[in-house]
Amino acid sequence: MEKNNYQENDLIKNIIAVADSKAAFDFYAVNVVEFSDITDIFILMSCKNERQIKAVTNEISKVLKKEYGLAPLRLDANFESRWVVMDYVNIIVHIFHEDVRALYDLEKLWEKGKIIQDIQVSK
Repeated sequence: MEKNNYQENDLIKNIIAVADSKAAFDFYAVNVVEFSDITDIFILMSCKNERQIKAVTNEISKVLKKEYGLAPLRLDANFESRWVVMDYVNIIVHIFHEDVRALYDLEKLWEKGKIIQDIQVSK
């Protein structure tokens, strides 16, 4: 069990590091296992434009496939909507245009979840 937790934490950190390398920002990760039937972890991040959202999405997909052998179970990647969802079963990644993220305010929806504190990107 500890090994899986370590791998999940490692995966979270890698997703954020990869996104940061493509200039995503405002990272938020929350553990919702106690009250969600669909996943354990939600990761949210913001981007400035659709091109950046696409670059972040593509890089996360590439790195997770190469380093972990993972492909998303579901990928909702209509870049014009300015919100991409990557479903890796235990972890769901939301990549937003910053305006869309503010509009939907998912952090408020999951405020009862346990925020994962060690996700800050070092500059």
